[in-house]
Formats: sequence, C-alpha cells, structure tokens
Amino acid sequence: MDRIIETGGHDGAPIDYLDGVVFSADESYLCVGVQTVDPGPVSDYTGQQIYYRSIQHDDGEKHDRLTIHDYLWRWDTDWFWCSRAFGAQDPRIRRLWPRRYRRSSFYWKLIGYDQRFNIADRIEKRNGRPPRERVVQDVEVPIERCAEFLGWFLDNVPDRADLAVPAAAARRRRLAALPDPPAPHLRQRRLLVVGAGRSDWPSEEGHTNKLIERKVSELDGHKSLYSDAYYSPTSSTSSTAVKPTRR
Repeated sequence: MDRIIETGGHDGAPIDYLDGVVFSADESYLCVGVQTVDPGPVSDYTGQQIYYRSIQHDDGEKHDRLTIHDYLWRWDTDWFWCSRAFGAQDPRIRRLWPRRYRRSSFYWKLIGYDQRFNIADRIEKRNGRPPRERVVQDVEVPIERCAEFLGWFLDNVPDRADLAVPAAAARRRRLAALPDPPAPHLRQRRLLVVGAGRSDWPSEEGHTNKLIERKVSELDGHKSLYSDAYYSPTSSTSSTAVKPTRR
C-alpha cells in the first residue's frame, strides 16, 4: 500500500482509489480502483446484495464497477457490517426492510433508542447474560505499524470469522487543528485509517474500547478524523479486489 500511495500506481497502471479489508488472519484483500468515464453496467449494493460480502473470493482478482457516488457510500447501506446487529443482513428481514432506512444514520437512531431505554441490556439480563459492549472505533496508525496493529487486533479483540476490519489508505494530513494534535513528526507520516465496529461484543462495557485505544497510542497513532467526500454522480469507478498471499 505504501508503494501505491508513493507512486500513485500499481504494475504500471494509475490507481485512484485504494483500501484493504481484513476478515481474519487468513483472509485479507487489497482493493484498488481506477476512475473511468466509459459507459457500462454498474453494481448496486443498496438492495439485497451486501458490499463487504462481494469482496470475498477464492483466488486471483475480482473486478467490480460502481458509480463514484455508490463507491464512496458502498459501506453505508450495511454500516460496514453492523447492520447485522439489527437483522438487516438476514435475507428474509432485508426484503421487508425499506431501502431508505438501510443507512448508517438510521442505524444510529436505533442505537440511540437502545441507549436511551437500555433495550439490548434488558434483553441480555432477561436471558441471564451480562451486557454486551458496543465497539465502534476509527483510528489512524502509521502505515509501517499497521500490520502490527492488525495482528494484535486479531489476537486480542473477540471476533468471529465474518468480522471485517477495513483499513483505508490515507495520505499525509494536516492535523494541527485537532484539539489534541499528534506530535509534529507524526503529522508528516503516512497513516492508515483503520475502522472496527460491533455492537454486541460480549465484554465488560468499555473494556475492548480501552484496549484498542491504548494499543493505538502505543503505536504512535490516534483517533481518526472523518473527511468530506466530493463526487460526480455521472462518473464511475472500476474496482479490483486482489487477495494477497495468506500468512
């Protein structure tokens, strides 16, 4: 990823978009995208198809094509993978779930109601189980330490085989405006934005979040800033998912 960011290309071809997805220690993908104005069919992940599931494949390369609007919002229909907590990834429920409510802003409203009335915790208590921790993290880690962070994450954070951890490549950013800005030397380094989230980890409230935050600080990273996205709805992007060598 560092070479692609540095050169702006891969195998001699220019690269406009870059991110990676880690599903487990055995399965991860490097996704590169090229912007194009050529006409052609595009995928739609706002309906029954789930974007992060579309990335997974056995070997070699997998090609996809999206409008830039849909590319930028490709994770939002399922709030990365967290719509699963509401049953929205169950095909039977998904068919009945209005499309206009398949988006992160609506899921956040459901989370707000849950936090206000302690709905999930009451259900767990009624079933004789402890409350489940809600974990939503978006952090930036120096690119040279990202493998170390992901290895630690997979070893220390409770997860299941279908938990994805997107790691989006970030260029150098101006971070001086942060309330608690990182050290000057860190502002000049390339960072990877790493997002992780589940609303139902079975651990004491705050425990897993604190573990992640301590590790990120140890690796000279920090919490991420969300950046504005600008797009042209008439353009499209072609994305290739490449599976790296399994470790």
